[in-house]
Amino acid sequence: MPARDVDLILFEVGGRKWAADPWDVVRVDRDAQAGEMSARALVVRGGEGEVRVPIDRLLGFQRVAAESLRPLPPFAQTLASPAVVGAWLLPEEIVLLLDLQALVKESVSLC
Repeated sequence: MPARDVDLILFEVGGRKWAADPWDVVRVDRDAQAGEMSARALVVRGGEGEVRVPIDRLLGFQRVAAESLRPLPPFAQTLASPAVVGAWLLPEEIVLLLDLQALVKESVSLC
C-alpha cells in the first residue's frame, strides 16, 4: 500500500522556512501589529478565540509524501519547544514542522 500524501502550509519567519498543518489555519491576514505592509499573520483558533501568529512571508501550500516527514529525535525534543513536532526532509534542507495549536497554547501560557 503506498504511503499517503500530506498537505502543509509553508511560511518564513526570521529567514527560516517552517511548515504546519493547514487545517489549523483559519485564514492568513496582514499583520496589523507589524509596521511593515508585507508582514502577514496566520490566524489560528485557540481556546481564547482567534490568535494571530506573525510570519514574514507566506510561501504557499505543498502536498508532500508522508514518508518524507519525521518526528524529532528524542534528544531534540528536550531542546525544542513542544510546538516543534517534526521535520520535513528535503534534499537541500530540513524544514521544521510546527503544531500551531501547541504554539498558541504555549504563547498564551507565557502571557
